[in-house]
Amino acid sequence: MFNVDLTKEQEEIVNFEGNELLIKGIAGSGKTTVLLKKARKIIESKEGVTVALFTFNRTLANYASELAMFLNSDRIKIYTFHQWASKVLTEMGLKRPVISNKTAESLLEQAISNMKKKSNHRYFNDNKYFTFLREEISWIKGKGLMEFEDYQKVERIGRGSQVRVTKKDRKQIFELFEEYQKLLDVNGKMEFDDFAVKIYRNIDSFPESMRIDYILIDEAQDLDQMQLLVLRNAARKGIVIAADKGQKIYKTSFSWSDIGINVRGGRTK
Repeated sequence: MFNVDLTKEQEEIVNFEGNELLIKGIAGSGKTTVLLKKARKIIESKEGVTVALFTFNRTLANYASELAMFLNSDRIKIYTFHQWASKVLTEMGLKRPVISNKTAESLLEQAISNMKKKSNHRYFNDNKYFTFLREEISWIKGKGLMEFEDYQKVERIGRGSQVRVTKKDRKQIFELFEEYQKLLDVNGKMEFDDFAVKIYRNIDSFPESMRIDYILIDEAQDLDQMQLLVLRNAARKGIVIAADKGQKIYKTSFSWSDIGINVRGGRTK
């Protein structure tokens, strides 16, 4: 499988020497295969380096692992973001049990009920807003907006326009977010959306043992801003990001420069 001929564009990616690279391609254009070939090239040309390929979900990770077997190298690690982040949090002493989606919904219902006691806002009195509020809290964490001032001024690009959100509404939403987080803390739990935020807010104590020389990210459009920020900080020497150009990459409204990646000057293929 890894003896397949590459196109000129794919060869350029594999042989690219820079430490930052963005690969854009449609679904089925061979991004995963090219990333793994690039991983092999890095290992063969740079002695003693560590290389890891990250994906968002386990299905992609399993697929990448099957392809990686053809490389005959135990120096290329394959991770989902949450699988790796869980180890990082454990090393940092920040890991808590992760709640299920059902428990998360129950806690949010409780948080909304608590908010009802002090606010008559439409978001808390009509169940039709529940899914919106759940997704908004996830979006807040994906952006790392842990202070109200940051949430108040951020542009909500990619959040749609089906639910109107005014400046006053934002205050109510953020109070709900804080109430929800308080319930998580009281129960000594966390959710997957907390992983990247928790690591990044403690980035100064990031364990050196969990850093990786070269990080390659597959299907980057599935990761949020905080997850990409954490991976950028974990990469000692270089980072390669592959994303489906047919999907909305900026779903959490950020630019690549916001996460410390320069994709200009030939760094996008």
